Amino acid sequence: MRKVSLEWLLYMFSAKLKRLRTERNMRQELVATAANVSTRTYMDYENGKNEPKISTAKKIADVLEVPLSELLEEDNDSDALQAHQIMLFMKSLDDEDKEVIKKILFGLRLRARFMDSMNEEESNELF
Repeated sequence: MRKVSLEWLLYMFSAKLKRLRTERNMRQELVATAANVSTRTYMDYENGKNEPKISTAKKIADVLEVPLSELLEEDNDSDALQAHQIMLFMKSLDDEDKEVIKKILFGLRLRARFMDSMNEEESNELF
């Protein structure tokens, strides 16, 4: 059995909250009101900045119509694990290195857009 950090469980919990809420086309305000917390507090749950008491998590699970265990158990989602590891790595960088990474990502995004536009032009030339 793999050891799991509390931070990883909180990350999974917050990701599940957001996914389940958006799948049900529910607004954060609605879930927050039903759970008897402020919208800001609920947003902190979804962003992994805070964790609810068990009684509040139970209310949220009820609103989302899932068992509490579904919110609390770990997923074996390798994409989520990889994203979490990247997030932890980014947190460990100093501000200068974070800026370098942001510039690299911006450049990659521009390149992808350019390539997409080139592919569109090529396919338009065929017709």
